[in-house]
Amino acid sequence: MQIGDSVRVTGEVSEYYDSTQITVGEEGLEILTEPLDPVEPATLEGGFPVEETQRESLEHMLYLPGEGDFTVTDVYNTANHGEVTLAIGDQPLLQAGDIMRPGEEATAYFESRDPLKVLLDDGRTTDFRNNADQPMSWLTTEEPVRVGAAATFTEPVVVAYNFDQWRLNVTTPWTSADTDGVDFENTRQDAPDDVGGDLKVATFNVLNYFTTLGEDTPGCEPYTNMHGEGTTVRGGCDLRGAWGADDLERQQSKIVDAISGTDAAVVGLTEIENSARLGEEADEATATLVAALNEKDGEGTWAYVPTGDAYAAHGLDGGQDAITNAIIYQPAAVAPQGDAQILAGDDAFDNAREPIGQVFVPVQAEGEGAGQVEGEEQVEGEAQVEGEPFFFTINHFKSKGSGDAEDAGLAEDPVQGNARTSRLQQAEALLTWGEQTAAELGVEDVLHGGDFNAYTQEEPLQLFYEQGFVNFGEEHDGGGWSYSFGGMIGSLDHVIGSATAAERVTGATDWQINGAEPVMAQYGRYQNNTTDLYEAGPFASSDHDPIIVGLEAGFPEEEAPTPPAEGGDDEGDEGEDDEGTTPPADGDDDATTPGGGTEGQDGAGPTDGAGPADGAGSADGAGSADTSGSGSSTEGSRPGGTASALARTGFGALPFAAGARLLVLAGLGAMRLQGRLPRG
Repeated sequence: MQIGDSVRVTGEVSEYYDSTQITVGEEGLEILTEPLDPVEPATLEGGFPVEETQRESLEHMLYLPGEGDFTVTDVYNTANHGEVTLAIGDQPLLQAGDIMRPGEEATAYFESRDPLKVLLDDGRTTDFRNNADQPMSWLTTEEPVRVGAAATFTEPVVVAYNFDQWRLNVTTPWTSADTDGVDFENTRQDAPDDVGGDLKVATFNVLNYFTTLGEDTPGCEPYTNMHGEGTTVRGGCDLRGAWGADDLERQQSKIVDAISGTDAAVVGLTEIENSARLGEEADEATATLVAALNEKDGEGTWAYVPTGDAYAAHGLDGGQDAITNAIIYQPAAVAPQGDAQILAGDDAFDNAREPIGQVFVPVQAEGEGAGQVEGEEQVEGEAQVEGEPFFFTINHFKSKGSGDAEDAGLAEDPVQGNARTSRLQQAEALLTWGEQTAAELGVEDVLHGGDFNAYTQEEPLQLFYEQGFVNFGEEHDGGGWSYSFGGMIGSLDHVIGSATAAERVTGATDWQINGAEPVMAQYGRYQNNTTDLYEAGPFASSDHDPIIVGLEAGFPEEEAPTPPAEGGDDEGDEGEDDEGTTPPADGDDDATTPGGGTEGQDGAGPTDGAGPADGAGSADGAGSADTSGSGSSTEGSRPGGTASALARTGFGALPFAAGARLLVLAGLGAMRLQGRLPRG
């Protein structure tokens, strides 16, 4: 008997593990000489049913799904058994914690997701983990199968139920993407969506980027590919990354393409080697990655924030774990102000990586050709305009999968998972430290980025929202997500900011280059199957997506020169009030800060950590940021972030109004000093 034969069967109907079957005896099978009419597949209006009784009526029937009936919601197990998890409808399934606060309703929602999953089965019984010489089903480089992709059926399938799952079985075992009867939408984006702004801030999980290799380290044991060659470190040592130099190159090239593709001025990195903890030079791995980025984007394009001195200031020789956080940046777009800030020695982070922060000041070349670079580097000696500073931190909270004694006595919460007490403590510590540090440094705008291991509406992030912080992904990219787990999607990676920082944000996006991809496309699965999914480029460079935020730099606005009044006198000059003083900037209540300094001058601070900029004044008396926890401040009390136009022209020592008038009379034009201008 062959596929396509017409038969008549007679037997006993029964249920076997909830799957209907017919037991046929020796006389119960008859091969017909006259072929039966072709079977017409069933079609359904309104999509595949959710109710079990409706599904039972379709069991073992030929079925042709309609357009939009199914969407890929999981590909993690596809490389093992040839199963693609589909969600009913035109969207992948959402994590409960991403759209609602934890509680009974969220738990009920979480538990209601499983019935919405249907497996697309390859019609084979092969376990590809043990049969690497057989090509995996569905997964090819020609037709990417990604979470969130629509599945369009060009051939009917058979509805079945086995191994506790409803399935759509192909009518013939899978052999190629050209003949499998299913077309998957290609959802890859070569570049992220535009987020606007003068510069971008991003986070990126670099998937345990270690430059210390497993093959060079005694005790390390490898994961191996189908040829028995090491690819990544499995255990036996403190390392977590690439096994050999070729593996590191495959990993690094993807990460470089991804980071470069974000076009971000500041990037916070998670899961990078803590070289100092391994007995090497501090930040050696970060420096290596920056060198690779500069090789691609041009010498001097990228730099990193050194952490050695900051740890030494705490009496430490590096972070507590072999994995750490790091910050890299583009010097042509931002200048670090002062040294790195590290929340070291806090009990809340005894099981996670310490937050690392840095104040940055946006910069651009002044005058003709402003903002341009020469030979991929800022033109040496060229004057720069500085914008409003911001304090950026990179974070990695305790994971959901780890057991944690802090949770002892708590009821199980399938939405938030394990270690939720630790993440709450880490959120509290970060919130307090971030605001205190920013206030001490005279900076108002605070942005916290990284992998919080908490979805958007879970308890750790609620602590920030209650204090006026804004989740920029939720605010500007409501449909975005950064991670896929258990057949559901959500954002574990965030950039959240104070209320004042939120005024500067122009957009945000999750660039979905990683979370949607099958794990077999990552560097660590190179040649794990005769079908090799590894390709050059940013896709599958990690398992988390980067989030990118657009930010206004806050550069001083240039006003058109005001011609002198006829007759050469000062009467009628715009920009003065009846007392002969400069009026406040539009929307401001006052033109001076409470400390007596002109708004935008005092508190400028150094741009290279060496000391105050000429004429910029010091942070003392600049007016303090609101530290009540709301993240906001009065307009008039905003600390400045720039050396003023007056200081750069030599008139900085004069009273503000007198200096401004001299600029006008000199024909140079008045450059208005500003704090926060209304945005709209």
